[in-house]
Amino acid sequence: MKKQLMESTAPADRPNARWARNTALAHYLGITVMGLWKWQHDPELAFPQPTVINRTCYTDLDEVDTWMRARVVDLTKQRIARRRKAAA
Repeated sequence: MKKQLMESTAPADRPNARWARNTALAHYLGITVMGLWKWQHDPELAFPQPTVINRTCYTDLDEVDTWMRARVVDLTKQRIARRRKAAA
């Protein structure tokens, strides 16, 4: 599979941003392209929205990594709260 990551120097405040097209992003996340589409269109997930350039979607991988870390923290807090409630 061809690697479709794109290095960008466009934003001056983020010269080393990493961008991926939907196919590469789905592969990066270990999901299907349809699964990615569902995540992007589910307001409850608050998945980072892509930037569209010439009808092609590019998503910032740093935003995706931050989103994934936040989800892990939230899920961990929920599990800890459930365990404490069950133990009480």
